Amino acid sequence: MSEQAFKILVNGNREIYAYLYEFPNECPHCHKHIIPEYKSDYMNGEQYTIYVTLICPNAKCDKPFIAQYGRENHTEYNYEKIVKYSVITEKFSSEIIEISPKFQKIYNEAFFAEQNNLFEVCGVAYRKALEFLLKDYLIGIYPDKEQSMKKKYNIELHKLICRRHKIKNNIKTCYMVRK
Repeated sequence: MSEQAFKILVNGNREIYAYLYEFPNECPHCHKHIIPEYKSDYMNGEQYTIYVTLICPNAKCDKPFIAQYGRENHTEYNYEKIVKYSVITEKFSSEIIEISPKFQKIYNEAFFAEQNNLFEVCGVAYRKALEFLLKDYLIGIYPDKEQSMKKKYNIELHKLICRRHKIKNNIKTCYMVRK
């Protein structure tokens, strides 16, 4: 299917005809080669972009997705991309970013994994974000120990905290940090 004419509703009241060229040939859900089924469309008010809801014809999938088309001329629109959902991110205070510039990026990658039900991955990633934050914080407190802390990058988090705060003898505190 290289082109197909569709009647498009603009702003819910004015109809126009548009030719849509090309279609996505792979389902973003099941990743099978497909010729998608047309369901509906929407044209933004400026008429430069058309969003088309398509459905995977694979009976085991049968999920909808949205394709974006950009205007070539008055009635012709070319396929541009599959519209992905926006990612929610957390913003942290400038003080946290100043202490650990990488923390927010790693944390938000973990948060993305959680939003996509990648629970085994997100736990490890949250821990890594916390490790970066704590190590950067400790480097700020003990700048003379920066090289040794960086060399011991793989040191367990609870050991790093216990060593830096000289609470080795307080086993209960170290045990709580480890949990």
